[in-house]
Amino acid sequence: MYNLGTYRLIGLTLVALVPFCAHSQKQWDASAPSAEPVPGFASVDIGGRSLRYRCQGIGAPTVIVEPGGGVSVETVTTWNLPRGWPVIIRDVAKTTRVCAYDRAGLGRSDKATLPRTSLDVAKDLHVLLEKADIQPPYVIAGQSYGGMNARMFTHLYPDTVAGVVLVDSSHPDMYPEVAKVLPAPSPDDKNYALLKGWRDGPDLSGSREWVDLKKNAELVRATGSLGDRPLIVLSASPTWNDPYAPDDVEPLIKAVSQRLSADLATLSTNSKHIVASKAGHNIQADEPQLVTDAILDVVAQVRAKAK
Repeated sequence: MYNLGTYRLIGLTLVALVPFCAHSQKQWDASAPSAEPVPGFASVDIGGRSLRYRCQGIGAPTVIVEPGGGVSVETVTTWNLPRGWPVIIRDVAKTTRVCAYDRAGLGRSDKATLPRTSLDVAKDLHVLLEKADIQPPYVIAGQSYGGMNARMFTHLYPDTVAGVVLVDSSHPDMYPEVAKVLPAPSPDDKNYALLKGWRDGPDLSGSREWVDLKKNAELVRATGSLGDRPLIVLSASPTWNDPYAPDDVEPLIKAVSQRLSADLATLSTNSKHIVASKAGHNIQADEPQLVTDAILDVVAQVRAKAK
């Protein structure tokens, strides 16, 4: 199991609900397979590999959930915690259909050739939706790395996506921009390794979901505008204390993060940028109602536009 700080550095989420399980002796690994299959989840063959998914609720548009890196929705569902994606999905399903799936290598989904990028993820998702007969239009809600996947999917299949929600989404320029504001590297600095991770991103070659960070940034950067689709961008509170950022540079990193979150809101001419009041990177865990409300807001806009 990888260090939580490592995943936070790259804008991914290994344990999406860690604030609610830190007291336990149990090893909480959101990327590992659940002990037993969860009722309602099914496997779909996408061409020699299978991915796990589950849909709930009825109505259009269909919400597609793209969680942060290293998170199996099927696995975190078994934790029965009071917040996070399973609760958000349950609440959204009262209004419209919502589908969540586990990307290659996560939970009970089969592994794929590694390393991977959002381009690979988007193509896998497209095949899954077709094979499972999950029809558009879609509203894609992506958190962290999932936000970059949402952008890539919209770029590749623009006719299917009617709206987007980005939940403290990763930004392809995060590392280059952070590198500009950090102090010069010094091997004598006790935070040298940690700051190197902020500058360059860690090595994910040993993880279940191996993302080629630099290649992925190049690909997502080239996806361009979301047009006039309804877009809501949620970003972490600037008052949140990130335990994986050294105190002396945390304000510098936060300033970059907030600026890039605001930049994401410029991807659409029909957007809102909402800053959380207390949540950190995992807004779906810290302020789940904020995520639910954002998704339902975009769903309502899509429905109004379709009338």
